[in-house]
Amino acid sequence: MTSKQQLKLWKIQLNPNTKTPNWDIYTEFVICAYSEKQVRKMAANESGDEGSKVWLDSNLSYIKMISNTTCLNQIEIVIGSFHAG
Repeated sequence: MTSKQQLKLWKIQLNPNTKTPNWDIYTEFVICAYSEKQVRKMAANESGDEGSKVWLDSNLSYIKMISNTTCLNQIEIVIGSFHAG
């Protein structure tokens, strides 16, 4: 019997040592997705002046699963922290 894959809540954030501009950047996201790969891709697609590379590279950003269940029913960015300049 195969179980249906569950959407999970993930938090992805910049590594504090990552060099980025000081403004017009995202520093973290909460994303509803099935996998870390999806989380990185979604964050990269939404990136600001920090660029997409920081979200795709596990040395520049890190991910933590917040919850392995969710009441959300689609893959989406729930919230992002944007530093406007």
